[in-house]
Amino acid sequence: MEVNLETTGKLREYILNIQKPAVLKNILNSQLISWDLDQWQKELGSDLLKFRCGRNQFTQNPQWESTCSTKYSNFTEFLESAKSNSHEWWYFDYKHLNQWLLNKENIQNNITWTNLGFPELNQSHSTIWIGSKGAHTPCHVDTYGCNIVLQVFGRKQWLLFPPEENLKPARIPFEESSIYSKLNFFSPQINKFKGVFHCHKVTLNPGEILVVPNKWWHYVENLETAISVNAWIPLPQDDFERVKEGIASIFIGKALEHKNQMKEILLNPNMVEVNLMQCNFKTYTDMQQSVPMW
Repeated sequence: MEVNLETTGKLREYILNIQKPAVLKNILNSQLISWDLDQWQKELGSDLLKFRCGRNQFTQNPQWESTCSTKYSNFTEFLESAKSNSHEWWYFDYKHLNQWLLNKENIQNNITWTNLGFPELNQSHSTIWIGSKGAHTPCHVDTYGCNIVLQVFGRKQWLLFPPEENLKPARIPFEESSIYSKLNFFSPQINKFKGVFHCHKVTLNPGEILVVPNKWWHYVENLETAISVNAWIPLPQDDFERVKEGIASIFIGKALEHKNQMKEILLNPNMVEVNLMQCNFKTYTDMQQSVPMW
């Protein structure tokens, strides 16, 4: 589906009320879209990036973050691995730009969502994803917001399913704001996908924007070395969802209190050091202070 609306106000309204995934073209004019890998190499220089590394091989279960290794490498080393290492994929994923690449002004200053009707969102509300072919995120649902994704380099494949699709949801590994699917999309066993329908397949190309409606399942995989930037747009119903996630966080936090070894198994790595008794409500407070809802 292609959308070409005349005003950013109409586009904002369209995105906030979207019910199915949509691809928008020729709307954002970020210079990042025109950069080749040489330019990215120049901009990122020798800075060390934190990569999640997985295997290009069959696994029974999804390659959860806790089963992947971590490597700190610069962009040049990443490109060398992408070209020569066919056994492994690397992913600098879900990196908030208010925490990473803070000294990279050419990157930071070229991220804006104003043309989509969201001038209140900028690089400080955005995350960046840099990965080699095969780099992926296990299938999951984001419990909050509407996701807008700008593809800036390479191609990324999205498999999207409506909220009511039964993709065998699980809260293990536990991550506040995400519900994962038990299904392994990277190395699928077809018999486990019986009854799964209504897939929306999108190959996102540079310059295109994907709008992912609230609570849509998505599995995302790089078809080649690829770079993208995204932001989550707050929605009115997020308040209720944050209460639900807060209750889940408190329950899990209480169950795992003083059980550090179990935390390593049951929690997504980004949750291990988080105070689960407070994380959801702090996130809600921070969001209310930093991003207006309308």
